[in-house]
Amino acid sequence: MKYKKYGASYHLVINNTKNLLEILNLHPSLWISTSAPLYSFTLDNTFLNYIDTDGNKRIISSEVKSSIQWLTKNLCTYEGIDNASDFFKLEWLSKDNEDCKSIINTVNNILKITDNSAEINLEQIQTVKADVEKNPVSESGVATIDAAEEEEIADFMQLVINVTGGELHPSNAKGVSLKCLDSFNKNLADYLDWYKLFIDAKGKNNSDFLPLGESTKELFSLYQKLKNKVAEYFILCKTYAFSQKVTDKLQLLSDTEIEQISWNDADKLQSFLLTLPLAYPNKTYSIDINKDFTNPLYSHDLDSFIKLVLDLKLDTDENILNEAKWLKISSILSKYEEWFGKNPCTELDKLDYNLLQEYTNEKFITNVEKIIARCDDTARQLNNIRLVEKLVLFQRYLIEFVNNFVSFPTLYDPEEKALFEEGSLIIDGRQMNLCINVENKAKHIQIAKNSNLYILYVQVNTSLKTSFTVAVPVTNGIKGNLSIGKRGVFIDINKNVSDAIIVDMIENPISLRETLIYPFKKICSTFTSKFDSMNKDADKTFGQMTSDTLEGKSVLKDKTLKNKSTLGGFNPATLVMGGGVAIAALGSSITYIATQLATVSFYKIIIALAAIIIILMAPAIISSYIKLKRRDLSSILEGSGWAINAKMTLTRRLCKLFTQNPKWPKRSKRKWGS
Repeated sequence: MKYKKYGASYHLVINNTKNLLEILNLHPSLWISTSAPLYSFTLDNTFLNYIDTDGNKRIISSEVKSSIQWLTKNLCTYEGIDNASDFFKLEWLSKDNEDCKSIINTVNNILKITDNSAEINLEQIQTVKADVEKNPVSESGVATIDAAEEEEIADFMQLVINVTGGELHPSNAKGVSLKCLDSFNKNLADYLDWYKLFIDAKGKNNSDFLPLGESTKELFSLYQKLKNKVAEYFILCKTYAFSQKVTDKLQLLSDTEIEQISWNDADKLQSFLLTLPLAYPNKTYSIDINKDFTNPLYSHDLDSFIKLVLDLKLDTDENILNEAKWLKISSILSKYEEWFGKNPCTELDKLDYNLLQEYTNEKFITNVEKIIARCDDTARQLNNIRLVEKLVLFQRYLIEFVNNFVSFPTLYDPEEKALFEEGSLIIDGRQMNLCINVENKAKHIQIAKNSNLYILYVQVNTSLKTSFTVAVPVTNGIKGNLSIGKRGVFIDINKNVSDAIIVDMIENPISLRETLIYPFKKICSTFTSKFDSMNKDADKTFGQMTSDTLEGKSVLKDKTLKNKSTLGGFNPATLVMGGGVAIAALGSSITYIATQLATVSFYKIIIALAAIIIILMAPAIISSYIKLKRRDLSSILEGSGWAINAKMTLTRRLCKLFTQNPKWPKRSKRKWGS
């Protein structure tokens, strides 16, 4: 085994199959990582899912070992692994296990389909796989109507899909499964039992249930259409009768509404009519279809309804619909309405009752069950194709993957990107090359705050109107203008450029240089804020004095009274004399200090000042230096769900690698502007 040191940790060198097999004998505690989420890797998802055998969306060390063992066991030569080939030759296969027998048969079938007798590549395998997945009967037992050979069976399957919603087939079409079939059979039986009540009532001439016999259906249908509008109309009539002051508000069309109507848009006109009442309200609470103007959208239905109501022989004016008649009609239709509301499957209303009875015939169910049973053949084909696909994908990507899991050499290579890197961030005149995907920012911050790194959390907004968050460590230079809300651009591994904005940050020392200048920046900041505060107070005082002067107040008198109050009764003259004595004493002190300093050399003064500054700054420098030495990249990955064994401390070279200040082009000329 060979190891190479990157940063503060040793990484296993994995360049070929021999190195790959050495991983099996290396204790997992010596791996850089032992667990990682699938979403972290910018690699073929099908390959990652083949490694993730338990389907929990995480890859652990035991699954990596199993993948290496399976791949090497099925090959007698490792030429394809060493070259990361995306094609495969039959002669490379070992013939000593069951998987190989299935792979050989499948490869031979694919070679026949592709008219190739030498080798098979990944693209050909995935094309054949996609074709088999389009089989009308899927491996999961979902059959589309194309699987039916007879038209009546296809019609039956379509009805099952309409009633149950069907299940999604890999071809994105809806299909029938055994679960759908069982659900349909129950719905059909319940519907026929429900509809039999109507048949029986019709046969017995049950006028309580069917007051108009077969015509009750039509009457009830019109009743349902008009029900809400009629109820609304009677409410408007009552409002009108209560107060004629609301008459203007009850007009069908106001002047403003008429102006707003789009007379050339039929859809909008219809929508507008739907909002209007059935007719103009009156104090009689009634509609006379021969005299009253009714809403054109409902007039035909209303006429038909009143003509059918004549057959009920209610002994009232036949052309008038009033509230009393409406309530009586509602009472007559109540039993039918109760039965209608218990319809177990409205989708079946569209079909003839006799046809529905025919669908209870066992032949329909049996035929569909036989079609669905063919899913075993599809599953067998796909499983064999997937074995070949898995073999070629492992051959192509496994060495690359373990170099981003067992070892991390690509993370420290300036010419390459690791599989868990998302791209680069350009912001504040710098390029930051380490960007790690973050699913949960709050959880990531909890872990990453122990890294001693200065970390930016950046939201990337792609051109596809999607967004994601990356954690970006700042490892070189100074803070500069980095702050929440600052924008930059993000360049992903495919060179796509997206908008980026800082949404959060963890602040720590970035460099020793920043630590040295920090106290001076702090002093400047303190003085600046103090002067700003004094300036605001002066502006406020000046503004008040100006205001008082304009109002005719005596500024001097107010000030004198205020000073007297503040001085607590002391004489201002006494204060002036005391201040003079203090100034004289201060002047003599300054003269004495200047005389003494004149006897000391300039260099000693500089050394003394430097010593004082060093003594004051030493604790901060030492603390920052320790933090800088302890910066650990592993916490950034651990915040994203990784299990990291190694300490990934930063060296000076790595700091400059991960955060760069690009240089000006050679021979470029720069001049001062005006």
